[in-house]
Amino acid sequence: MAWIELLKLKDVDENLVKELEQDTKRLERITERFSKIGSKPELLRVNIVEVLNSSVDYLKRRSSDKVIFETSYDEKAYVETPLNAALFSWVIENICKNAIDAMGNNGTITLKLKEKENQVYIDISDTGIGVAKSHFKTIFQPGYSTKKRGLGTGSFAGKTYC
Repeated sequence: MAWIELLKLKDVDENLVKELEQDTKRLERITERFSKIGSKPELLRVNIVEVLNSSVDYLKRRSSDKVIFETSYDEKAYVETPLNAALFSWVIENICKNAIDAMGNNGTITLKLKEKENQVYIDISDTGIGVAKSHFKTIFQPGYSTKKRGLGTGSFAGKTYC
């Protein structure tokens, strides 16, 4: 943060400074997320649409131009729900990153948000090739991964699950 302030004083390109500020905020969010692991999340009443939009905007900036994000909800709506914004955005980002991997960095991710009977539903789908039918029974078993190393799942019949 001190370097950013120093760059501001040195009249460095304003766009560069803004990007560095966003990266710094991102690192603060990551630190916040990891500090919450293992503890009971604090749920605050927030606008879930705003948090979802912020996550999608971040992913758009960090993804290939060949990845298209479509939203099927009113992006200006106010839908208040008890939520831990830091953890929720982490989930959305991970699901979408898995979808991007499953699509080979080329395709469309669609996010839908619907309110029904005092509940909020979010459906995320992608245009990835999906998982082979032979894996349908094992995809949700512990240890299943589409990657040679690490964890992760890909598209499952057009839907991405994590």
